[in-house]
Amino acid sequence: MGQQEQAPSGTDSKQPKDLDVGEYAESFGALKTSMSQGRDLRKRKADLKAYREQTEKDKATYEDEANILANYDQIVGEQHDLIASTQRELDVQTEHMDRLNADLAQAKGDLATTRSHDESALADLKRELDAKVKASESAYDQAKRASEQAKTRHEQAQGTSSESEMLEVLERADQQKAAAKDAFKSERDTAKRAYKKQKDAFDKAEKPLETKVGKLEDEVKQLSAAITKNRGTIAAAQQRVAYCEQVHDDPARVETLKAEIERREAQEQRMQADIDELADQRAEVKKSTGKAKGALVGLAVLVVVVVVAIVVVTTRGF
Repeated sequence: MGQQEQAPSGTDSKQPKDLDVGEYAESFGALKTSMSQGRDLRKRKADLKAYREQTEKDKATYEDEANILANYDQIVGEQHDLIASTQRELDVQTEHMDRLNADLAQAKGDLATTRSHDESALADLKRELDAKVKASESAYDQAKRASEQAKTRHEQAQGTSSESEMLEVLERADQQKAAAKDAFKSERDTAKRAYKKQKDAFDKAEKPLETKVGKLEDEVKQLSAAITKNRGTIAAAQQRVAYCEQVHDDPARVETLKAEIERREAQEQRMQADIDELADQRAEVKKSTGKAKGALVGLAVLVVVVVVAIVVVTTRGF
């Protein structure tokens, strides 16, 4: 009797385990399905978004073309008026641009001529000043040589009757050398100041011309931008007129586009319904993913605990 009572007990202990394994397998399967449905759902939503955007563009085109058919003469007339008024403004701007370019060319020429004259004058002045400095330097070099020669003769005359005379010669030579040195430095400094003064004067004289050129260049740049804008306005208006003529010559295209929009709107509804259905299915599937998510969380916690334990053991070991 005792053995008969133990057998059922062993059977009962295995059944919960088999049941748990099956439930977990089912939960993980549901999780996999839910993830796949999620990817599909995101793709379908993106497709629907792009589809709706194109539909909105088609609606805008339809509204524009329907308006063109209803108000063709007024719309085309407004575009022709815009072309005419902009062209008149453009003609004035073009004439002004011709005058500005001529003034700019003249101003640049005046500046170039002035600069050329000033550079030539500065070059002549530099040659003149350099010649004076060089002459002063040569005089200084000659005085230095004379001083060295007087020094040598004085040294040779020491202990002789001409020693006193040679000393006087040496002193005069040294004085002349010092004077020549001062004259050289003075001439060099004077040349630098003279060159700078003249260059500053030329720069000051050129400044108004440079300012004029810069101002004219700015005016040309601004006017060029305005001309470009008006040319773009004319081109756009001409394209608008051509488009209006195409629509006016083929009114059936408007009805065709309207039918296409209705077809697209119906397709959008079907796409939205499919998305809603898939979302409902996913919501039901997600209800069965609890055990799988719990197991994954538990596994993550276990990994963290193991890592922390390893770190603690390793730290204590050191």
